[in-house]
Amino acid sequence: MASEAKRYLVECMDCGKERLITYSRHSKRRCLSCAIKLTWITSRQRPEVRTGVPYVGEIRYGREIGVKDRKHKYRWCRCSSCGYERWVAYRGRDVRLLCHPCARKRQIGEQSPGWKGGRNHHTEGYIGVHVPRDDFFFPMAPKPIGRYGGYVMEHRLVMARYLNRCLLPWEIVHHKNGVREDNRLENLELLPSRKFHIVDTLTKSLLKTMKERISYLERLLKTNGIEVSDL
Repeated sequence: MASEAKRYLVECMDCGKERLITYSRHSKRRCLSCAIKLTWITSRQRPEVRTGVPYVGEIRYGREIGVKDRKHKYRWCRCSSCGYERWVAYRGRDVRLLCHPCARKRQIGEQSPGWKGGRNHHTEGYIGVHVPRDDFFFPMAPKPIGRYGGYVMEHRLVMARYLNRCLLPWEIVHHKNGVREDNRLENLELLPSRKFHIVDTLTKSLLKTMKERISYLERLLKTNGIEVSDL
């Protein structure tokens, strides 16, 4: 049978009351009632907020600058681009020197690591071209658009530049050969409204289906030994 742990008589450092505890290097030096009282008093005390303008590189705790995260450290930093000074969370390593607006500008346009030359391919087969806000054809960009520009369909942009005006929302730019990535001017046709585009699209689709059907029937006749003469 295991022997019982030895207990020692220890005096509370606050009230002086003696009690029996099991010896450990982590033994509390206060009795339970004094420990609860100290915890309540500490939680009621408001941390003192330090005033005065800090210097660049100064490190303070969150409780000293009045932020919610009281236990972590913050460093006073100056933006290397615009010079704006602010508190930045410090975790024992170098912090970012750019403020949020300047860092956001570095991720937009040609400075973005995801920049692909201002052109993107849509799943429908069309090509979008980036147009800045100060461009004459910027109003053609669909909503919503970003603060630094938007994307316009390349076939509409080519036709608008040829006409030297912005296209109206109901005007349709049609690809004559049906290839949506072929945005040469000679392959584009401006239609006044969507109904003309629908008629043209349905007509070409019907002709394509009929040609495929005729080609299939001709192959079927040749398979059965019947000659098909050209008209």
